[in-house]
Amino acid sequence: MSAEQDNEDAYGKELAAISRHQSEATNARFTVFQALVAVGIGHEQAGEITAEPFATSSSNDQSATMGPRLSAAGERGTN
Repeated sequence: MSAEQDNEDAYGKELAAISRHQSEATNARFTVFQALVAVGIGHEQAGEITAEPFATSSSNDQSATMGPRLSAAGERGTN
């Protein structure tokens, strides 16, 4: 196999891995969306919650990586 074929194969494998990760993330968001709706959070609010990207931090600050929180009434609060 030539170096060009090796590069094309590696590129294809990387694209497949990215596609798999995106699919898994979409499925996970949908599962969370369904769980939020099941506990009484409206579709619109559940959609907003699952659409927000999670904050990331290089520190071990747990609140920076937990995403939005819900109060007991199901309203979004601050971290």
